[in-house]
Amino acid sequence: MVAGGAGAGTFGAPATVLPAAATAAEFDIHWINMEVLPANATYEMVFYAGATEVGRVRFARINNNESVNGVPFMMPLYPAGTAITAKCANSAGNTGNLEISVYYHQYP
Repeated sequence: MVAGGAGAGTFGAPATVLPAAATAAEFDIHWINMEVLPANATYEMVFYAGATEVGRVRFARINNNESVNGVPFMMPLYPAGTAITAKCANSAGNTGNLEISVYYHQYP
């Protein structure tokens, strides 16, 4: 789960979305799937490998519809054992948790 920050446009604390132990070979992420969104808002998520930003996505929840299709994502290849974290901000200033999953590919 990734929490939004307090206040519109404020990023919350980083959360691990792909643990280091999850990958046994070089990998990249292809899609981000939004499973639970706490409020109607425009969201922005920033993804990191260590302190290096690897990509950003923006999406919106409207009309109380929690279903958001998978968001395409491109990032450089990273070595096995690299943890990926994410921060989130939204236009509503909601600090609620987003539940997401990542679709990644390993290159053995």
